[in-house]
Amino acid sequence: MIETELLVTAIDKLKSNFPELNIELKETNNKNIQDAKLCITVEVEYQNSNPALNTNSNSMMYYGTTTEKQKTTNDISLIIMSKKNLTLKVLKEPMLEYFINDKKKNRQKIMIITEYITSPIMDYLKNQKIFFADAAGNAFINLNGLYIFKYDSLLNKRNISQKSKSIFYSSGLKMIFNVLCNYSLINQNYKNIAMASAISVGSVKTVIDGLIQEGYALITNNKKTLINKDKLFRKWIDEYAEKLRPKIVIGKYKFKNFITYKNWKKISLPSETFWGGEAASELCNEHIRAEKLTIYTNSNINEIINEWNIVQDKDGYLEILKIFWDYSNPEIITASKEQCYDKNINIVPVYLRYADLIISENERNIGAAQIIYEKYISGLLK
Repeated sequence: MIETELLVTAIDKLKSNFPELNIELKETNNKNIQDAKLCITVEVEYQNSNPALNTNSNSMMYYGTTTEKQKTTNDISLIIMSKKNLTLKVLKEPMLEYFINDKKKNRQKIMIITEYITSPIMDYLKNQKIFFADAAGNAFINLNGLYIFKYDSLLNKRNISQKSKSIFYSSGLKMIFNVLCNYSLINQNYKNIAMASAISVGSVKTVIDGLIQEGYALITNNKKTLINKDKLFRKWIDEYAEKLRPKIVIGKYKFKNFITYKNWKKISLPSETFWGGEAASELCNEHIRAEKLTIYTNSNINEIINEWNIVQDKDGYLEILKIFWDYSNPEIITASKEQCYDKNINIVPVYLRYADLIISENERNIGAAQIIYEKYISGLLK
């Protein structure tokens, strides 16, 4: 379900379940659905002491009370998450937590809009004082004078179906990553985009149309611009972990000589090979010591096996994957090297470094990811 459709469905459900509420969607950026805010007007009755004195025929004095009605309008910032299976892992990602904490710091009210809220997610959001509404009609809102909580644990969430073709398939994920690494790429001709992303020209058109339809790109004066880049990147990480990464894994390996593994930073990388994950993070001084090593390569795998003296092992601490981004782009290479303490070492782009750490679900890696986000990514995604 694309985000525009998801938002409309969730709000329509909220309105139908609570017809007494005055609910309005406000869009703050050229009718861009991603910037929409929910405006709820609540009428609250107040009883006030009446300072005037009433006297009866016996000159007895009485204090009176008056009832007044007052309307308050509340703007709620929306976080639209079209991923079907919203998990605690997603909600606790440093990138999303950073965004939510920033909103809270500015005393903004927040609501998660998604397809279906499960019980653990419901409990987490309520504890965090984050409102929610889903396409199934479940909702939680707690404002002054208004408390709403509706949750149907028996609802069959499978009835909420995907109604449009997603752009987050293998080719789409490759292109989206390349566009995130190089914003100007989206305005190049389709053939150049296809070559940079190693996908077909037809896939390029599908992805660009999808980015516009789903609220991740705008066309103004014949120029395409990425918008909502932070949401696009979060979505990319989720889909990359599930749909693209498994397809580019060559295998897991271990070193025959343990000393070589302990001294991995002295290993000479073959051409067209880059450190990723924990290794790249350690090379960028992000307060982590690599235990599992990750490389992305286009080199001959047999040559790497022989030169590094490694053997395949399903539990190995060296993972080798195929490159899927435009590593020939000097700007991308230079930007990565500037973050590494040794400018002669190749490391993956910062977005992939962050994704590798988040996908690992390791607490210390997530801590390093937070450093990466605050130091580099938050500025890039503005």
